[in-house]
Amino acid sequence: MQKTLLLIFAVAVANGFSEQGGSRLTLASHGRSEYVIVTGAAPETPERFAAQELQKYIRLISGSTLPIQNQGGGLKRILIGSAAGSIAGLDKGGVDSFVVRINDGRIVLAGASPRGTLFSVYYFLEKYLGCGWLVPGDEYVPRADEVTVPAKVEDSESPAFAYRAISLFPYADSQIGDRLRSNALFTYALLQVTKDRIDWAAKNRLNYVHPCVNEAGPALWEKVNSREQIVPEVTKRGLGLHYGGHSYFAWLPPEKYFASHPEYYTAVQNGKPQSLNLANPEVAEVMAKNIAEFLEKNPEISIVTVWMNDAPAVCTTPGCLEMEGTLRLSVSNPPDSYPPMLSFSNASLKFTNAVAKILSKTHPEVVVNHLAYNELIDAPTNVRPEPNVLVAFAPIQRAQFRIGAEAGYFRPLKDPENEVNRQYLAEIRKWMALSRNFYVWDYYSLWWTLGDNRPRWQFPVMETIEADLKFYRDELRLKHVSSEIADWHEENMYVYTKLAWNPDLSWREALADFCRRSYGPAADEMREHWLVLQSAKGDWFHRRAECEGLLRKALAKAETTDIRRRINRIAELWQESECHKEGDPVGACKK
Repeated sequence: MQKTLLLIFAVAVANGFSEQGGSRLTLASHGRSEYVIVTGAAPETPERFAAQELQKYIRLISGSTLPIQNQGGGLKRILIGSAAGSIAGLDKGGVDSFVVRINDGRIVLAGASPRGTLFSVYYFLEKYLGCGWLVPGDEYVPRADEVTVPAKVEDSESPAFAYRAISLFPYADSQIGDRLRSNALFTYALLQVTKDRIDWAAKNRLNYVHPCVNEAGPALWEKVNSREQIVPEVTKRGLGLHYGGHSYFAWLPPEKYFASHPEYYTAVQNGKPQSLNLANPEVAEVMAKNIAEFLEKNPEISIVTVWMNDAPAVCTTPGCLEMEGTLRLSVSNPPDSYPPMLSFSNASLKFTNAVAKILSKTHPEVVVNHLAYNELIDAPTNVRPEPNVLVAFAPIQRAQFRIGAEAGYFRPLKDPENEVNRQYLAEIRKWMALSRNFYVWDYYSLWWTLGDNRPRWQFPVMETIEADLKFYRDELRLKHVSSEIADWHEENMYVYTKLAWNPDLSWREALADFCRRSYGPAADEMREHWLVLQSAKGDWFHRRAECEGLLRKALAKAETTDIRRRINRIAELWQESECHKEGDPVGACKK
């Protein structure tokens, strides 16, 4: 069977995995190649890494090891980045733009930046050599005795969004628990999971990663040796580093300050504070000082969070109430909630602004990230963000909290029939009228690892991803998008990466591409499986028998261990898709 797959791939490579016909160049044949990889005389780290990645994958595909040199070579050269010289107009599409050019036997892989050059290499490997960047820690690399590419290519690519990010979360072993480590999808130790996600992000042309250390903050960052283990993985790929998460207590830990400065805190329960006294000017000063000291130790960070704790952000001191002004119900307030959820978005943004103003003097290039989330999601009424503040709008109520729920993510944000989406879109428009820098933090994955009562669910929202990203680009004119990947819904995340680069690509095309690279001869059955789930949306639990039948058919066609493993990964998801509470259609909860 393996020989059959090699033959199939050799034919596919001969067709270039593209619609371009005509003559071909032989890149490698029976473990030999006449090509050399050429970098500039003094390549920057991501450009050097791009050359190494190209060498690595051509070797894995063909058995040929192309030498890397920084000058000379004959006609058969692959010019990486600066080795190609100046390319007119390349930077017009932004720093992540790149070209792939093949002409007269010469191959050019170059970007408007070293990171763009790395993206050009991954694009070349994917489009012309058939590699697939599937999920973190799992990729498809074909094998072939003969590797050819079209003799003439002129590809130019630019992203739709300037900031395309994923969060690296959960970030700590203490946040993960035994269930995540034992699940087949996360077979790596914590740091390897994080490294795999960084690698996957770059290969799929995302340009920022966001380690969400949350309230644990710098102590956790240092405990897991992030500077030695994680930062080099980010910088060698030229990615942006966005640090923080829920961080009020990360920057002002109660264990350090509460005993001597109880006036820094509020909402004290059982002797423990739950939030900060945002009206106390010393709180902003001390926080800014602590952030500045951390940035001095970690100069790679370009965006840093000042986010509420992942708990009520209530601040009811007289000063906070004065900062807030007239109290109002938050749009996040659940129906018939008691006590009601009040908005504190004015007070919280004024606090973020105060921190940002101080940091602008010591670190003018660093952007301060504010979170519009839960009771802070309402657009402010008496303040606007400072120029160095980036607002993250996190519509968590669009996500599915229990099985069978009418989640907002099952419909596009612009769908006026969904009340949650309609309210959120109204707030987005208000925020955008006030903000110079704004993005939507979407939840295309859920949180089954974060609590005993959170089983895994099917969550097919590919259609929504396409509609929302087009809407963000075409109507809202956003330049920033991000997604949380606390738990992996691989069909969603693959579609997200492809459409975050180019929203004009349909989700169906992206899904078909994912299935072809992931499942080989079982691609049709697996694609049908995902299509059934997508059409079912929140009613997916009533399609179990149909989907499990498709999985059995796919397994019968699987010809390699890797393909069987990928299919079984989805079968495990069905096995763990139990109810959220007694009485739900799929039966009793797991114990």
